[in-house]
Order: sequence, then structure tokens, then C-alpha cells
Amino acid sequence: FGVPTTIISDNALAFLGAKVTNWDVNHGIYLSSSSNYYPQGNGLAESTNKNILRIIRRTLKDNQRAWHLMLNSTLWADRVTPKRSVGNSPYKLVYGREARMPISVELPTLDLLHQMELLENEPLQVRYAELMELQELRDQAHVNMEKNQKQMKNTFDKKAKFKIFNEGDIVLKWDVDHAKPGRHAKFDTIWSGPYMISACKEHNAFQLSRLNGEELLIPVN
Repeated sequence: FGVPTTIISDNALAFLGAKVTNWDVNHGIYLSSSSNYYPQGNGLAESTNKNILRIIRRTLKDNQRAWHLMLNSTLWADRVTPKRSVGNSPYKLVYGREARMPISVELPTLDLLHQMELLENEPLQVRYAELMELQELRDQAHVNMEKNQKQMKNTFDKKAKFKIFNEGDIVLKWDVDHAKPGRHAKFDTIWSGPYMISACKEHNAFQLSRLNGEELLIPVN
């Protein structure tokens, strides 16, 4: 609600043109741009995209090309689900209250029943109070996120170990062709196998063989 303090966009001229840039400066808005088509440059965007892809993979069945049909419901599910890292759902951090689910139309929740009992001017007062608490919710979400990031880093540092592979181990191999455009569907698995390590070579390279004994021509690492 109101003029934003920061706008994050890609490098499209629609966001970086002279008129838009001047408008941002005049209104005290900081404009930040990320790399084109590179969500890895924005950690939060990358994390969100991972979660969206995970949900879509679980809902798709035989027809992987129908992912676009699941996108709207996936985004809705992601936005109304509370995040452990911030303590609230993205929806609540934007609007100051939890989303009203479609099922509440047929089966009214306690919150909806309470609003129906309010007098004529009371809903506006309740909404105003919610908006006044919104900045406090966002500040607390920022604190929770920083705390969660520190906990995740400490946990990772404690558990991180150098993985040692030995001859005879059963492993999966990352499918290099998956990263090439047009070679695989977006939601195909990125691993192939299983394979057995038939020989350990120098510089962390391994000779792999299929379970039927057929060796791969090129070692991997």
C-alpha cells in the first residue's frame, strides 16, 4: 500500500528507461536490477522458484507439458502457506491478514462468522487496526528470517562432510544433457542411473558401469 521504497526488476527497458528512472528518483525509490533470466542472482527469487517447481513436480502426473495449468493454483498455495523462515505467509505480510480460502464460503470459519456479527462501522475499524500492525509483522519477519539463516548456516557447517566414494558403491550420475536447452522437459529428473563405481581414478574421477556390467566410456567426477 503506497509508494514502494525499492523496486527490483530485470534489465528490460520498461523498467530502466529514462522516464521511469527519473520518476523513481523524484519519488525516492531505489531501483535494483538483477541479471537477465538469471534468478540465481537473486537468492530469494531462486528459493521461491525452487519451491514452486517442487510443488508442480508433485502435482504433475503423465503430461508434463501441462505444467502451466497448475501454475495459478501452485502460486496460490505458495503465497498462503506460512513460511517457517519468516513466521507468516507471504499473503499476510502483504495484506495484514490471512487469506480467506474458497472453502470458507461453504463452511464459514470463526473469523468470517465474527466479521458477519460486527456492526456497520466495525469492519473498517478492524481492518484499520490490522494495517497498523502490518509494519510490525514485516519487521518481525525480517528478524525471523535473519535468525533462521544463521541457524541454517550453523547446522550446515556442523553436518557438512567431504563425501568419499569407493569402488563398488552404487551412485546416481547428474545428467549433463539436462542443462542443454531443448534436450529435456523442464520437470524431467536431472539424475540418471543407478551405476556402480568400477574404478577410482585420479583427481576425484570415477569409472562407472551399469548394473549389467557395461562400463561407460568416459569417467565422471
